[in-house]
Amino acid sequence: MVRERIRRLGARRIDSDGFSLAELIVVIAVIGALAVLGMPTFLTYWRTSTLRAGAQEAVTVLNSGRQLAIRENQWLCILGDVTAGTYGAKLRYIVATGASCSGTQKCADNGNTAPCIWTGPGTDGSGYMTLANRMQVKAPETTVKFSYLGAANPAGSFFVRDPDNTGACARLAVAASGRITTTYLGSGC
Repeated sequence: MVRERIRRLGARRIDSDGFSLAELIVVIAVIGALAVLGMPTFLTYWRTSTLRAGAQEAVTVLNSGRQLAIRENQWLCILGDVTAGTYGAKLRYIVATGASCSGTQKCADNGNTAPCIWTGPGTDGSGYMTLANRMQVKAPETTVKFSYLGAANPAGSFFVRDPDNTGACARLAVAASGRITTTYLGSGC
């Protein structure tokens, strides 16, 4: 008896045609409706995760600058590639002498005499580090400098945004202690 049931389940009728056109249309309509309903959520997730990844990358660049200042036992300035207060695409480190952040030569070219432009892993030929995914960064009006102890003097805030979603940004606040905190802003960038 069990064998007969199994045989009937596994046996196909020769004249079976598969699914009807109406069934296929219903399945395609359901899949399409789910895709349309889920698309806004997916796009919101995509934008948020892109901004979050860009902010985390910028925090890594800032923390690397802080660690470089500690390791080199010198002051280190972090500058953007455009005028302060506007969005650009790159950041660079200047090994400084306390107050001066005006290095024009690479450290390797002038015998590591400060002030100089630091070049190393992650930089291009002119010492700039570009954030991935075309992310933009705005440096503060006053140049953030890390001391050889890792403290920031003066403290300041960097802003990161996605050029495709300029309505939202992330604020990277560098405290006087050197700690960097991230706040995601819906507007006001």
